[in-house]
Amino acid sequence: MWILPLLELLHNLEETMFMDSFWRDHPGIQSLPFYKFVQATDLQFTVSVVILTVLVFLITYLAIKHPKGKWMSLFMVVASLIFVNAIIHVIQTIIFGSYVPGLITGVLIIPYSLILFHRIFQEKIINKSTMAIILLMALILQIPIIIAALSIGKILIPI
Repeated sequence: MWILPLLELLHNLEETMFMDSFWRDHPGIQSLPFYKFVQATDLQFTVSVVILTVLVFLITYLAIKHPKGKWMSLFMVVASLIFVNAIIHVIQTIIFGSYVPGLITGVLIIPYSLILFHRIFQEKIINKSTMAIILLMALILQIPIIIAALSIGKILIPI
C-alpha cells in the first residue's frame, strides 16, 4: 500500500516541475472556462500538492493501521482519485498531442492501481460493486478536489 503515496509524491513532483512550462506552451488553455479556477502561481500550486501528498500519506498510514474500517474505504477513494487522475493525464496527452505534466508517473500509477484493486478484491476488503461506486465518485470529485486544493494554496499563499 505504501507504493501509492510514493507514486503520488513522484507524480506531484513531476507536475510541479513541468506545469509552468506546460501553461506557457499551451496558451489556448487560458481561454477555457475552467482556467480561472486552476490558475495558480508555482508556489501556490506547490503548496496545494504538498498538502494533498501529506493527506495521501496520512490516509495510507491510517488504512494500514485499521484495514477493516472507514480508513480503508477512504484509502480506496484516494486510490481511485489517483487512478482516475492518471487516466486523465493520458487522455490529455492524446488531446493536446504533447506531453502533459504527470503523464510519466501516471503511466506508472495505472498498472499499480489495477494490481492494488485486484488485491483488495481478492482479500474481500471491498467488493466490485462498491469499487464501481468509488470509481464513479472519484471521477465526479476530480475537478472539485483540484479546485479546492488550489484554492487552499491560494489562501495560504496570496498573490
